[in-house]
Amino acid sequence: LTAGMNSYVREQLKFETDISYEILNKEVSKEWNWKSGLEWGQGYVGVAENLKHSMSTNKHLKAFIAHGVFDLVTPYFGSVVVTRQMSLDPAITPNLILKIYEGGHMFYTHATSREIFFEDARQFFQQALSPK
Repeated sequence: LTAGMNSYVREQLKFETDISYEILNKEVSKEWNWKSGLEWGQGYVGVAENLKHSMSTNKHLKAFIAHGVFDLVTPYFGSVVVTRQMSLDPAITPNLILKIYEGGHMFYTHATSREIFFEDARQFFQQALSPK
């Protein structure tokens, strides 16, 4: 994945930098708060409870989750399960959008998926920013 990302960013996007993309970085990982709000030892990385609390507090907050159907790094079904387990108030459930696109972890490298994702994201931001 790292080689693929470096190649894509530099060759396709023509982005120039001396910094290499790293999928795992020990310096970042050792500083990460793995407790995820827990008061005891090692926890897991997860934001579902925080997102549920924020969306319940601010009824206008919207979230957009995007996955590639063939993603082996962050499988889409994990998000399907977690979003269902959040048990959001039915009044705000439409504010949480989960979209699955053809492709893998970088589904946006697939032309059709990129076009659909772009349109979905455009609509999401347009709706999220429109006055109520």
